[in-house]
Amino acid sequence: MKKLTALVLALMLVLSCVSALADYAGATSLTSGYFTENRNITVKPAGENTVADGISPVTGLPLAQQAARAQDGFLGMAITNEYSPVMVQHCGYAGAVGAGAPFYGSYADVYYELAKSLTGHTRLCMIFNDIHPTYVGASRSTRVGYIWIRQEWGCPYLYAGKQDQSWPGKWNTKVSDAITALKIPSSYSADTPAEQRVLFDGTDGGSKPWLSAKRRVEGKGMVNADNLVWDLPYLDQNVFGQGRVYKNHTWKFADALPENGDNANLVYVMFKNNAAEQKNTNAPSYYYNSFFEYEPDENVYYRYLITDLDKPLENPIPFVEQVMTNAVTKGNVASGEGTLSGDRVEGDPITFANVIVQFTENKWPAGECPYPILTGEGNADYFMGGKHLKGVWKRDTYEDRTVFYGEDGEEIALQPGRTYIVVMDYGEAETTKAREIRYE
Repeated sequence: MKKLTALVLALMLVLSCVSALADYAGATSLTSGYFTENRNITVKPAGENTVADGISPVTGLPLAQQAARAQDGFLGMAITNEYSPVMVQHCGYAGAVGAGAPFYGSYADVYYELAKSLTGHTRLCMIFNDIHPTYVGASRSTRVGYIWIRQEWGCPYLYAGKQDQSWPGKWNTKVSDAITALKIPSSYSADTPAEQRVLFDGTDGGSKPWLSAKRRVEGKGMVNADNLVWDLPYLDQNVFGQGRVYKNHTWKFADALPENGDNANLVYVMFKNNAAEQKNTNAPSYYYNSFFEYEPDENVYYRYLITDLDKPLENPIPFVEQVMTNAVTKGNVASGEGTLSGDRVEGDPITFANVIVQFTENKWPAGECPYPILTGEGNADYFMGGKHLKGVWKRDTYEDRTVFYGEDGEEIALQPGRTYIVVMDYGEAETTKAREIRYE
């Protein structure tokens, strides 16, 4: 499935969703007790990984192969041979499909999905390393959890706004306070070292140099709150600075398919299951729930959004039951907050070699104020090569990378390719009841 026409995509979509949703009831369910079970895994602390010359540390793919996918004007490690991760906040609009599809999202190497609201609305963030395409986004505001993820990558982070709510006591969700506590520079001057130029807010005022990389997309399906994209090569050349030293975030990779584990050809990721959905009919589940379908010929998972599982084909809602694709747009713009004219165009599906579910306690001082606990340790489940594997994750401090371990206590080896990390939260009564993973 290298490239699909609109007709083939539509047919594949209907057939996949019908079969996948029909199988949901019989799939193995991982509920809250499973999230917190004691797996009795003694981990063998991992050091820094290395890859052979010419291999990406983030995807495990040959950089020459990645470079062959690039277009004129693109940058990134595949073109420059320099490790250069950049983190980009996604708006979460329409569940990241259809009109909400990530711009040039098929060039992102890693995706994270975190809950934005107690009731289950999620947002994504993306890591671009191998290829830096022209436009990335669309971006909206950040939360403290994304700031903590950025800290383990040590890379520039692009977003548009930040949560301002602070709460008395331990679980302070004010992003500015998290930035201050981590001693991250929130701005910079010409004398600021490159590695300290890390946070770039698209809602900042004045003449900040990164604001010249903002673009607004106009076209069918786009809304003003969710149409801010970034000219990433412009930032590489004019803003991020040369000579930057990045943290080593290299994963382990294995060319062979996993031999152990049970079958996992379909993986359902439920941030709002039906029991919770019945309590709040104004918050449709299509924003939150997805499934991944394994394609063995390509050794990848395709991601789809799903609607109410009790009535999957009745009263369809826009953007429901769509495969996650790459979005592109065309238009000539000047520097500054220019406008990209022309409709958003559907690109190829975005596929994933690895789907990781990181079970994480979350504190919710208020319904729209997540405080995920992203240090310490917890359970993790892995879906790769059509198999399901169990393990744990561990991260000692915000400065450390999150290491994912298998049942043998060794750092787990991923399949070469793109990775999708679901940060599945629990801890409050509503989230404990609502969150669920199923697979078969």
